[in-house]
Amino acid sequence: MSPDAGNSTHVFLSETEHHGSSVTDPKGLRARIVQNALFAERLVITDSQVLHNAALRSLLDGRTPSSAEWRADLAELIRSGMLVVVRRDSARSLREIRDEHEARNVSSVPTEEYAELMDEITEGHIVPYSVDRASERFKTRTADRLSELIGPPDDDYARTLRSAVEWIHGQDPLYYNSLRAWIEERRATHRDTSEVALEAVERSAN
Repeated sequence: MSPDAGNSTHVFLSETEHHGSSVTDPKGLRARIVQNALFAERLVITDSQVLHNAALRSLLDGRTPSSAEWRADLAELIRSGMLVVVRRDSARSLREIRDEHEARNVSSVPTEEYAELMDEITEGHIVPYSVDRASERFKTRTADRLSELIGPPDDDYARTLRSAVEWIHGQDPLYYNSLRAWIEERRATHRDTSEVALEAVERSAN
């Protein structure tokens, strides 16, 4: 993730993934973060997770009596380098990303105040990543995974996956939310669509 990372162990904190995460309770999420911190030198979360995960937001900007303690704990993890927030190199701030997501009608967009708070907490501790490389890798790997699942029989399952791969190749860039919209549109308008194939599309994207 960074030039000085060396051989340190970086763990992507999937528990903070905001697309269908099984961890929705703030206390449970905090426990997972602390548990992971015991076994890795660094935990990595993305700008989208910071902005769109409701449980993580409540830890950092909640209004309960314990929220100040939770916020202090996580802020210290960020400032110490234990919890690494990676931000796309196409944006100068989390607030800028938040505003761009709102313009695209992305779901679960946080308040302006929350994005600005996170900019304060992460100032000087952000690690940039190439949004172009990440976007291309997401597109390529999703299409490749689905292509591997297309079997010899020319049935509804294979045709649904083939349509998904063709659609993915036509997207530049490929957005996860756009893929979700394609799944819903396909489910609603194509009677010969394989539900098992659509579930495979979503799993591959996740």
